[in-house]
Amino acid sequence: MRADRLTPCPACPAPVRELYAVGRRILAGSRSHFFQHERLAPPEYEELYLALEKLRPFVEAHHANQEHAFSAELEAARHPVVETSKEATP
Repeated sequence: MRADRLTPCPACPAPVRELYAVGRRILAGSRSHFFQHERLAPPEYEELYLALEKLRPFVEAHHANQEHAFSAELEAARHPVVETSKEATP
């Protein structure tokens, strides 16, 4: 994938970047908590770490390309809206 002004990347949606940042903060805080209490973290923490590591290159590339990260053309990609079908509502 080549991120440019017109090609949204997987990290364009703000919720993706927010989830990445929150996950990193959780892992940082929990690591010190588990060390302090001399306990091992649950296996889900390792899964979260691995998932965030897979996402890291996309988030870093998104922020590295300022033209891409702040282009007006990609505003809809950064703040997506889920369309709901009017037929599905009673």
